[in-house]
Amino acid sequence: MCRLTCKLRNRRRLAIATPKTILCVSDEPVVLHVRQLLLEHEGYQVLTAAGENAAGELLRAENIDLVLLDYSAADARRVAAAIRKTLPSLRLVAISFSSSFPEDLTGLVDGWVSKTRSPDVLLRRIEQLLRRKRD
Repeated sequence: MCRLTCKLRNRRRLAIATPKTILCVSDEPVVLHVRQLLLEHEGYQVLTAAGENAAGELLRAENIDLVLLDYSAADARRVAAAIRKTLPSLRLVAISFSSSFPEDLTGLVDGWVSKTRSPDVLLRRIEQLLRRKRD
């Protein structure tokens, strides 16, 4: 089983010819570190921002393909709205403890993943969004 999983992951990693850049935004340093380890292991280039201001600076300075927002729904709504004003085509994924999609994020984020799900669910969602063009 491990051999098959490892082969699939290696194949997925090789498929990323030019690594996509993902910005992880959270107010919890441990969460940022764990997400960075997971995503770098999958072949992504990862930037981290400890808060909205740091995220804004990175969004202005770097070419980012996707943003992961790890906040409560209310805070994610505020941060997502600010990002949408300046970068409307950037893909956004909210991560929260909520067991269902927070309705106040409708139209602001492209995806949502519950923290209670396995990391594979997050990775699949990221892959789906990076393959899809945003209107």
